[in-house]
Amino acid sequence: MNEIDRYLVSKRYKAMREKDPDSIFLFKIWDFYETFYQNALTLHKVLDLSLTKIEWKNDSVPMTGFPCSLLHHNLDKLIRSGFRVVVIKKEKNKEKDIEEEGKT
Repeated sequence: MNEIDRYLVSKRYKAMREKDPDSIFLFKIWDFYETFYQNALTLHKVLDLSLTKIEWKNDSVPMTGFPCSLLHHNLDKLIRSGFRVVVIKKEKNKEKDIEEEGKT
């Protein structure tokens, strides 16, 4: 996935966050789960992940992520820390999204 695609996903994150500001949204992008903006800052602190950013036009979008193999470990840690998490996966058919269990 290139920077333009990640930037578009980050815009989708913002729309979802407006509807559910208390959840952490994890987007499956290839072999990683990634998140953006405030969720990226939260995961950076709670999971001790590296923080990076997407530069696009005049926008700088904080982002972080972790390998898919660490999903269950990191979900457990986030949930035990009191966060609600929504995992979003893309199927091969790019028209359809799946939201996996949101946990509290």
